[in-house]
Amino acid sequence: MKKYFYGWGILYGLTLFLACQAKTDSGTIVAKVAGHSLTFESLEESFFTTLEMFEDSLVQHKMALAYLDSLVNQQLLVRAAYAAKLDQDREINILLDEQRPRFLIDELYKMVILEKSEPSTQELKDYYKKSGEQRKLRHILVKDKAEADQIYQELQKGGDFEQSAKEKSIDSGSKETGGDLGLVAWGTMVDPFQHQAWKMKVGQISRPVESIFGWHIIKLEEIKKLEQKPFQEMAELQKQRIKFAKQTKLTQEFLDQLREKSKVQLDSGTYQLMLERDSSEAKRDLLSPQKLSGSYIKMESFSESERNRPLLNYQGGLITLREFLEQYLKVPPFQRGSLGDKNKVDQLAFQMVMGDLLEKEAEKRKAYTRPDFKKNILKLKESLMADKMRNDFIMVNAKVTEEDMRNYYDTHLEQFQIPEMVKIQEVLVATQAEAEKLAKQIRAGADFAKLVAQHTLRPGMKERGGIMDSITQAVSAELFGAVKNAKKGQIVGPAPFRDKFSVIRLLERRPGKQQAFEEVQPRLRSLTYEEERKTTFQNWLEARKKKDPVEINQELFQAKLDEKLSQMRAARPAGSKQRISGQLPLKVKIDKEGKIEKVDD
Repeated sequence: MKKYFYGWGILYGLTLFLACQAKTDSGTIVAKVAGHSLTFESLEESFFTTLEMFEDSLVQHKMALAYLDSLVNQQLLVRAAYAAKLDQDREINILLDEQRPRFLIDELYKMVILEKSEPSTQELKDYYKKSGEQRKLRHILVKDKAEADQIYQELQKGGDFEQSAKEKSIDSGSKETGGDLGLVAWGTMVDPFQHQAWKMKVGQISRPVESIFGWHIIKLEEIKKLEQKPFQEMAELQKQRIKFAKQTKLTQEFLDQLREKSKVQLDSGTYQLMLERDSSEAKRDLLSPQKLSGSYIKMESFSESERNRPLLNYQGGLITLREFLEQYLKVPPFQRGSLGDKNKVDQLAFQMVMGDLLEKEAEKRKAYTRPDFKKNILKLKESLMADKMRNDFIMVNAKVTEEDMRNYYDTHLEQFQIPEMVKIQEVLVATQAEAEKLAKQIRAGADFAKLVAQHTLRPGMKERGGIMDSITQAVSAELFGAVKNAKKGQIVGPAPFRDKFSVIRLLERRPGKQQAFEEVQPRLRSLTYEEERKTTFQNWLEARKKKDPVEINQELFQAKLDEKLSQMRAARPAGSKQRISGQLPLKVKIDKEGKIEKVDD
């Protein structure tokens, strides 16, 4: 049995290749490689999204031309690879066969989920109308219909809804408050529940409604009208919400149908054997606190023949106990759940065969005939061919001698310098006035570490007394610059640090030094080899361009680029995108909230 472990919810995430696009759409030709056209329209949309973050048009153009060059170079590699018959290479075709199921399943996901989840105009209007209010709801949740029917009849005879919820509901989140769900917005509850809730009148109690959680009896207590933005302003956001809801529903329905059609069934005998062995192992552990069922199970608990027993049978295959345990034991105990939960074990085993079942279903539906499948297979194949051409045919000529290393060292001395470093003690505060006050106290003999513990705003420094070591110009130009002319022990400050102020004591200064050739051999060899690889590849490109002429229309490319970025800016809501200014090369950082900032040297 093939083992493909896919998360069906993320199957649409295709790998992006920095390869020449296989698109054949007509478009604006911006480059040609031996007659093969590259169109502006074939470039990856994600690249333009990244490019838009940069404010300087010169930076944008420089990055875009570098990207176009990389595509041209990739096409040169691909053409050379075809000439070397790498399209027939056994290793490449084996790798391609291994990835084929992924592309098949991706196409299946498009066929049965994505292409059916686009909302209609009427669906958008209905969603907008229902989003104009919130409904205050209570519910009673039980496991089976018979109990739900009985509770409903009792309520119809005058029973107390809140008391019934407290006594009989299995929803731990609401039973203590009499089933109170508060104000509920459309789109936040499962479909059967919310469709029923939005049909009701205030004060009405619904008949039992089934969802994936069980059987609900719903009571509507209040309808609260909301102010809404105009329909057109909300349409795109609500479209995405509807698509997500439909995709979730379609996915679950499809997997349920696939499971039923494939006759997936857990073997009760093998499942019972697992429970017995786990229980036997648990009885031997007399000292540890009681653990969940499944915490003691191990491969050694079973004989070879027992390991080969089927645990899950399905049409066309099976999962053995060994195969299940190999995956089950990799999951941390606290994430496995109880082995005694048969539904959980059944679900885990089904996930193990799901990839196999999805691949077979994709084959049955002839997903391999779809244009996107063929295009993506070709992209991957040519990407693998280009990689092999570069690494096994071109770079094999890249070699490094002692003389090469010496030349590199002599011409890049700045790379082998240990910079001047300082060790400091610092307290960081919000205002200059506060910093001046602390500086005065420290100069008068106050305990620096105590003041740090009481006042510093720098994370992690209170426990360390504000001591920071190995500060260089590159690490922090502000801190290093503040003590540049200070003597050991001297107090400096207030010194500006971004929007705050520092008071600093210089504890130690370590002068920079030039590392000797002999000290940097391993790193030097790596750097020299990388330089040689670049030179080798550049020489190969120049030679190849004589066989495969390259034409790049930079003027047209830049005009189309400006037009594209202008359209993206016009379609972007004000303030929705961050901008980065500066010349290449730029350093950026992303904080925990996703804010992007340029890092100054």
